[in-house]
Amino acid sequence: MSKILALIISYFFHPLWYPLLGVYILFQTPTYVNYAIPDNYKWKIYILLGFITIVSPLVTLIILKKIKLVRDKHLALAQERIYPYITTIIYYIFAIYLFQKAGVPAVILYYLLGATIAVFLDFLLNFKLKISAHTTAVGGLLAMLLAVSLRWRIDLSFYIVLAFLVAGIVSTARLMLQAHKLNEVLLGFLVGFFSMFYVMGFLW
Repeated sequence: MSKILALIISYFFHPLWYPLLGVYILFQTPTYVNYAIPDNYKWKIYILLGFITIVSPLVTLIILKKIKLVRDKHLALAQERIYPYITTIIYYIFAIYLFQKAGVPAVILYYLLGATIAVFLDFLLNFKLKISAHTTAVGGLLAMLLAVSLRWRIDLSFYIVLAFLVAGIVSTARLMLQAHKLNEVLLGFLVGFFSMFYVMGFLW
């Protein structure tokens, strides 16, 4: 894998996409989450969630760069990730609050809760090592898919296999870019997977 391809993969599977991606997949499942919610309401959820969990963190990153709290958008140094982690956690909690008030299905709320806990653990571990947020995100998505498949007894094997493949591709890309060491990539995946599986498997 070339470094250019690894960089493209890192952008394409950036952690910011996963809350929206996970909710999109949930709306494709043959369950009440899909059938009971009108399409126009789904789009409102997509737009609001995208604004809170994608647009807002990106704008925050631009502001942090302007005031020189981070050097660049790649956040190469662990200490540069502190403020983005804190603000992302705040945005996720805000999304949970809004969606809970709006009566969004519980499975979505718990998915966002699992993501919030994973980001919080990344934030804590960031003081010791530069854990991979990329693999944390894909690990969380995989755990959500497994938990939903087991609880609702539905076949999500296509999405699960795809998530496994993405995990391998993203891990390889992050290592190729020398953005992380192997232990940081693996630990990121484990943090994302077990945080989400605990929430979706035992709290939901």
